Amino acid sequence: MLQNYGFLRKTIQLDGKRNRPFICCSICREFKTEAAKVSKGGTVPLAEGIRVDGEQKLKRIVDHIESSVHSVAAEAQKSTELWKQQSEKHPWVNTLKKHRAGVVNDLISLCLDVYNDSLLETPTARSWPARSLATIRAKSIQTQLNDANDWDIQLDDFQPTTSSLHYRDPVVYAEMLHIVGELEMKKIGETLKSAICVSLQIDGSVDRQNKDMKYIVARYVTKENPTVVENLFIGARQPEKTGAEGLLEATVTSCEATNVPTDALVGVTTDGEAANTGSGGGLWKLLEDHLGHKLMTVWCFCHRSDLAMESALATVPEMKLWLSNTTAVAKYFRTSPSKLKEMQKFCPEYRSFPGYFEVRFAEHVNNLITAVLHNLPGCFKYWRHFSKTPSSLIDKNVAVGMLNTWSKSEFQQLLHTCLMADVLLIMKDLQKNLQKGRLILPDVLTLKQNALRKLKLMLQGPYPGGQEEKFPLHQKNLQENTHNEENDRKRRKVSHSLVTTGTRSWTALRVEIISAFINFLDIRLNIEENELIKRFSTFLMAKTTAEMIQEGRFLVETIFGEEKVSDFSSNVCDCWPAIQEIRDLDTSDEGAKMSHKLLRLIPVTCGFLQKLLCALLVTSPHSMIVEKVISHYNQIKSNHRLSTSDETMNSRMFVALNGVGTALYDPRPAVWEFLRKKERRYREPDLTLYSDRDFVRKFFRKDGSL
Repeated sequence: MLQNYGFLRKTIQLDGKRNRPFICCSICREFKTEAAKVSKGGTVPLAEGIRVDGEQKLKRIVDHIESSVHSVAAEAQKSTELWKQQSEKHPWVNTLKKHRAGVVNDLISLCLDVYNDSLLETPTARSWPARSLATIRAKSIQTQLNDANDWDIQLDDFQPTTSSLHYRDPVVYAEMLHIVGELEMKKIGETLKSAICVSLQIDGSVDRQNKDMKYIVARYVTKENPTVVENLFIGARQPEKTGAEGLLEATVTSCEATNVPTDALVGVTTDGEAANTGSGGGLWKLLEDHLGHKLMTVWCFCHRSDLAMESALATVPEMKLWLSNTTAVAKYFRTSPSKLKEMQKFCPEYRSFPGYFEVRFAEHVNNLITAVLHNLPGCFKYWRHFSKTPSSLIDKNVAVGMLNTWSKSEFQQLLHTCLMADVLLIMKDLQKNLQKGRLILPDVLTLKQNALRKLKLMLQGPYPGGQEEKFPLHQKNLQENTHNEENDRKRRKVSHSLVTTGTRSWTALRVEIISAFINFLDIRLNIEENELIKRFSTFLMAKTTAEMIQEGRFLVETIFGEEKVSDFSSNVCDCWPAIQEIRDLDTSDEGAKMSHKLLRLIPVTCGFLQKLLCALLVTSPHSMIVEKVISHYNQIKSNHRLSTSDETMNSRMFVALNGVGTALYDPRPAVWEFLRKKERRYREPDLTLYSDRDFVRKFFRKDGSL
């Protein structure tokens, strides 16, 4: 066989503990990607080599030589050789040779500009012709200087030829952009062909045109790297329908456009909106009905944790007053440039007041608190100074009110702010860790327990090194700038002895605030009560084959259907010797134990057992990748690009989020597709009409008048 088929190679490979002879196919090894596209399961055994010590193994080699998998690899090799020889038998060469070399070179430059602009997310089709002409002008100047070897020579007027203006048009740019986007879409389907499992992350957002856009991201693992989770953007669409039906429409359309294998879909992650989670007509239910099988459904834990502030405000009435007073400080200066400018004189190390947002509360409110605590001594000096200067009675009363708010009741507003700075820092760290790209469901247990330990520590006293521990220093800084502070204290002592103020004890209030956040985490992030997570935990920690099959059966029936239980049971029995060799982590942290066990079980398992483990791995506990996609969308669709079509936006984002770097990008498929897509006319552009274009007039204008 080796003599008759020159592409077969004999190698010696380690099999177990012994070196054994293997046969591999050099063509399939070189063109493994192309061969894998048509192979069953996306694998090409002869690319890596198989043992040949048996009649059955030799038959496999013969079958491979006659198979479509080998034929595809051979065709890819032939095409590569034709390309190297620039033979007209190659379809690309045949197409490109029909056109002038200058035109093809211009299209290659255009394609690379389109691709790079999409990665940068800033330049537009309208500015591209002028940018390309600027490149030609730069080369012209360089040539003149190099030829004359004199820096002071008079430069020639730039007069581009009609051939150099060919295809330099925003419409052509847009056409090339759509072709590049279509090719990137095709790559998604080819990539996901080899995916063991795929899960979706879905979210919606209203863009600058007030269009209700839905964004979908696919999360997957492949057979080659079953423990490495990857993400792919698969579409941003505005559905015709509203609510759950609109979400389903956008999801199905995006999956069909990018050829996502629906039989490999195992999970979906969304926020807690009723349109997603509704048991009767939510997206989760509608998507399961559409696919014809069950899904692992997850309410994003980042979105869940974002409700903590809302819960605390509802539980502790004083929280609303504190938040109002804190945001009022930033608003007082942000809305008046003159006040801000005057205050900065009293605060040389002024830190800008950020805006307050109700989303990602921990991050935004923590930033606000940090700025307020830093600027508060300067604010006190300003309010004291402003209350003495001649001004309107209203403005003076506001300044006095601010001064009193932050100094009354033994600085309780300041105490509350210091406490919340420490609490929100813990919540901010929790949210930040919950957004990690490689997070899996068991890790939520670990992160939750870490946050709870820190909050429970605060019940015993100020968090070590936190702002509450530094309260005496903040208080001292403010007392130095408070007007008649000593008289105010005496007056408060007299009033406390004569009347009831209704102000609660700070100690009791402090405990209630911390307890509100502890209770929220215990209830809202209580994934231990989730039936799926319960079975998941006992399944991974099973000590016998019977226990693993018993606990895994529920998961298999839920995700893949009852008919797959038999195959799953067989896989567990076959892989059990390798499973037993994996040792559990010596730790009490259940989340870390399960994550460790899951990532080590996947490589040593096979069949539906491996597919079940991969399903648990790819189903994300959060949908924050979609938030990143929305940020990219808003970056591209700025206020100056509101007329950008959805097709253009998707083309840009397919490149920006899924594409490789420009240095690694091959423009030939796009150029070939551009020339092949329709019959091209090669008439030279009309210079009279071309000169009236806006970018041409600006490029050649001779004066700087407005």
